[in-house]
Amino acid sequence: MPQGKRAPDKDMADMLSRNLREFIGAGKKWHTKKAFADVIGTSGAQITNYLYGSLPQADVLYEMSKATGKSMEWLLTGREGGGGNSKCDGKDTRLGKKVRVILESGTKYAGALKENIDALRRPSGKRTNPDRNWRNWKSA
Repeated sequence: MPQGKRAPDKDMADMLSRNLREFIGAGKKWHTKKAFADVIGTSGAQITNYLYGSLPQADVLYEMSKATGKSMEWLLTGREGGGGNSKCDGKDTRLGKKVRVILESGTKYAGALKENIDALRRPSGKRTNPDRNWRNWKSA
């Protein structure tokens, strides 16, 4: 990467940190990191990681979006998307609802979906074929 350019992931991590700080702390919706962590189903230590530059998995980001009422795009970029219903305000989009149902099911389908999400998050040099996971559980 040319000098002076920042990685998009670093920019997103910084924006996520900044946006989460709007909701966590004294006088805010959640007074402690632990309180927010309990709502989204993770640990206070993990929230600390997100506040200091780590990016969450897609399912955690989805839970953050539901809890805050802000879109996943807003949490990562500070901007709302132009199309569709991107907010997780309790009214799931059809795709969001299907993803949530699968992730909460604890079945082999949930594992395959998580593997696919992880595969898409890997740097391009390490990316595996997410379709392989689909074929594995589809043929089982």
